[in-house]
Amino acid sequence: MKKILLLMISFIITEMGAQSPGGISTGMTGWFKSDGSIYTDAGSTLANKEGDKVQQWNDLSNNAVFLNNNPQQLNDNNKPTLTLNGINFHPAVNFTSNNNFETPTAFRANEIRSGQNSSGYAVFISNKSGDAAIFDQGGTGTDNFILTSDRLQFGGGSVSYSTRARNQPYLVSGIRDTSLTQAFLNGSANGSRTGSQNTNPNQRFALGQNTAAGDDLNGMIAEVLFYNVTHTQTQREKIESYLGLKYGISLSHNYIDSKDTIFWNTNTNTSFNNDITGIGRDDASGLNQKQSSSVNSDDPITMGLGGVFNSNAENTNTFTNDQTYTVWGNNNGNALNTIASTGCGDTDTRLERIWLVQTKNNQQEVEIKIDGSKIAYAASTHEVNLIIGTDPTMDSYDYSYPVVWDGINGVIKYTFPANTNTYFSLAAKPKVGSCDTCDFSGRKTLNWRRSGWPRGANTLSNISVGGGVLTVKATFSDPANVEYNASSFPRRRGRTMYLARRDDNDNASYTSTLEFSKAAKVKFRIHDIDKEGNAVDDVTVIGYCGTEAVAPKLYHVRNGSSYTISGNTAGNGPRNRYYYNRKSNMDVEFDAPVEKIEIIWKVTHLNKQVGFQRLGIGSLTFSCPELIPITPDNIIVIKSVEDDNPLLCNEVLYNFEIVNSNCADKTVNISDVLPSGMLWVKEGLTEAKLSGAIINDYANTDTLSINDIVIPGGSTLSFSALAYFDSSATAGTYNNQATMTVKNGVAGPYLSYDANNLKTPSVTSLTANSGSKPYIPEATMSINSTECYPDKSNTTRTVSIEFNNTSGSDVDGINFSTILPENAIIVDGTLSSLLSGSLVTAYGNTEILDIENMTIPNGKTTITFQLNTNASEQDLIFFGEVSLYQDDVDCGDEVSYATNAIMVPVCKACYNNGTNTGTSLNSTVGITTLNRTTNSKEWVHNKKNGLIVLESKTKGFVLTRISDPETSISDPKEGMVVFDTDDKCLKLYNGTKWICSIQTCNTKN
Repeated sequence: MKKILLLMISFIITEMGAQSPGGISTGMTGWFKSDGSIYTDAGSTLANKEGDKVQQWNDLSNNAVFLNNNPQQLNDNNKPTLTLNGINFHPAVNFTSNNNFETPTAFRANEIRSGQNSSGYAVFISNKSGDAAIFDQGGTGTDNFILTSDRLQFGGGSVSYSTRARNQPYLVSGIRDTSLTQAFLNGSANGSRTGSQNTNPNQRFALGQNTAAGDDLNGMIAEVLFYNVTHTQTQREKIESYLGLKYGISLSHNYIDSKDTIFWNTNTNTSFNNDITGIGRDDASGLNQKQSSSVNSDDPITMGLGGVFNSNAENTNTFTNDQTYTVWGNNNGNALNTIASTGCGDTDTRLERIWLVQTKNNQQEVEIKIDGSKIAYAASTHEVNLIIGTDPTMDSYDYSYPVVWDGINGVIKYTFPANTNTYFSLAAKPKVGSCDTCDFSGRKTLNWRRSGWPRGANTLSNISVGGGVLTVKATFSDPANVEYNASSFPRRRGRTMYLARRDDNDNASYTSTLEFSKAAKVKFRIHDIDKEGNAVDDVTVIGYCGTEAVAPKLYHVRNGSSYTISGNTAGNGPRNRYYYNRKSNMDVEFDAPVEKIEIIWKVTHLNKQVGFQRLGIGSLTFSCPELIPITPDNIIVIKSVEDDNPLLCNEVLYNFEIVNSNCADKTVNISDVLPSGMLWVKEGLTEAKLSGAIINDYANTDTLSINDIVIPGGSTLSFSALAYFDSSATAGTYNNQATMTVKNGVAGPYLSYDANNLKTPSVTSLTANSGSKPYIPEATMSINSTECYPDKSNTTRTVSIEFNNTSGSDVDGINFSTILPENAIIVDGTLSSLLSGSLVTAYGNTEILDIENMTIPNGKTTITFQLNTNASEQDLIFFGEVSLYQDDVDCGDEVSYATNAIMVPVCKACYNNGTNTGTSLNSTVGITTLNRTTNSKEWVHNKKNGLIVLESKTKGFVLTRISDPETSISDPKEGMVVFDTDDKCLKLYNGTKWICSIQTCNTKN
């Protein structure tokens, strides 16, 4: 048993001997570290809790001088205590004036030192106004060895330091040879004394105590070491480099490791030799510094390998390689002052202070923590970015990353390139308003399907989002009393909240107010803007942070939408009076946190008859400021799903965010293949946000491919795409992940990050539940006559609605609505049947027919009513659209059916007598289908005064037929004529706009 014990002791000494500060082991006689050799007893129980009383401090040198003679304090009242985070995330031993350690027995001559040659080092804090002992052997006698807070003494010859502040960590080095005693403070020479001294005391050794009584320490000791040899400048600087990096103490000389590698060069970094500190690993030195901040109080920067923790020991991340360093210093600019900055990242100022980061063999991610109390920007007042580049002046820079705030501290993660000098600073712009911002991770969604909204209610509080991390209060305000069918609206249809209002009051506002328990970034979609041809929606969206208004970004969901966007208002789009029901949805994005959103809905009506408009507010997706992952190309794609628990009958909205942290524009390609059972929805991509990109024909396929997407520097481009479950889909989990390539990139391809896990690229997952859409019968509208009606007359026509129910049984709970064309009204009392339903409002003398809870019999059923032209002076043009839907069911999306356009023209055409005077002109151009065998032009000339003569017996002349020439023809020419298949008229481009050719009275002029 004794042999085993001796082997264990030998092993421990050998292992510790392999490590020595700076690799300097020769002559080491004492090494006292507070991070691993302090005990609450006689050497078996490590002190590891804040305030632990320390009984013994063991030597870790390989000399064994202190073996069985380690400094100790047996008096419980006089024991120093442990401070866990004493200096730069390392523990320290805390002393008061009557706390100290002393060896049980005296040392013989030359055991700690060798004659006149000695070297000693200490890292400490003294809170005492006078002199305070750090270590002592020999007291005040002439045969002593003392290092105090104010002086260095070898054999009675004392060297006082010229400068030292209280309550500040310091590194003191003392070097003694035969004739010279030198003191160094933080690596700089700080006093010397010549002359031979007696340095062979036979005295006990003490820590924190002057053994001759008096001048005991009130403060902390982190590390002490001494040698019985004199150190050269290089040896001293290597040991000081170890201590300086470990304890965040800025040195005046190069930082040199155990293998003589310079990992911070003070000669070349002359402008940045301020507040130098860093992290690194040097196995030969026993250095494993994972996080660090300068001990100087004005510097706000802390960095940690993979993160910043309460202590260096708690940081369990590991350096991949030995002799790995990331070191930083600054230009001594005032971090509380700013200067103008116009670089990327949407900022307008930056700090005067600039940092230089110098790496050696290290390319691992670090967390940068910023003390907000030490910079000019505060979380409550500014949006702050970390700006990074290679320009020491930071007049230009290459990358910009948003800083996330944790209380008053900013946080960001970055990987500095290996063996490179990199410069960074902080830039910002003022926030709009002041509000309490959320701090949850990922994306949280308010899905109206799960909101518990009572039908017809105008307010609901405490709607839970994300399991309660956020609550929402929704209020729908109608001060002008324009709400349509107030007992039924607002009402949920699937995942969308629908509002309805009359459109006979141009100035009345219907306001939706959404208030959040904490401010968050928000995205949502507004449905059915500018839906009807005779009434134009004007929708204004405003966010608030405190009392300050925040403008959102508004986007068309599709190209050619029926509305225009100006600032934070949508409406007044490119339309004419024939326009009807182009799918017009709008995406709303608040990229700055807001705590309240107002959606102000007005209507501009082309006449004053009573109609109604609907507006849908889709699910709201919330997010908080978050750390953005860094890739080699400094660009990532984040993917999220609006509803991760949909029904198989629901469409699924995927959101994509491409974050470009480069200051330069980047071009990328994106591909996303859906899992089996899912397909992309036709026109479900927000193409309007992807201008210039090349998009594949994704409709009803599983592959979405978008190439040549240009992402401006320092910005985020977001878009969304709709998918659906096909007939083969079953309930279960569906995973997929987008792929991105960067043109001329240095790496890739890159896989997307799921918004709920930004630590590593991962799939975006949803769990689908069973659900099928309810059967909705088909419906068509027709009119008994399309002959013209007399101008300004009250002519009646009969309108028929035919329902075709092929389900095999009656269908209950069907809601039906239709709106007549402008200027027409429904004749009261002419509706043939309600089909067991009930009227929402009286239809007489209005243009609305709205019936709830109809029962559609199996087979074909027709209802009729009469319309009146109501003294109109305009053609009645409508598309025969009817809407059928079921409310308050999860899969009850609206189904609309429309016939071809129905036109009832006004009988306005008239003819004047032709002229028979003057000279007739021959026509010169003819087109014939009669296969004439000669080139005789007589048949053309015989048709006088014609521009073009058309000749055919059985074949008609067909102009180019095209849908919506306003958007379909990108470069129209004056005089171009086409047939518009949407508006059912000949259209002429007059050089400015397309106009329908309408029959009117001809004149002689």
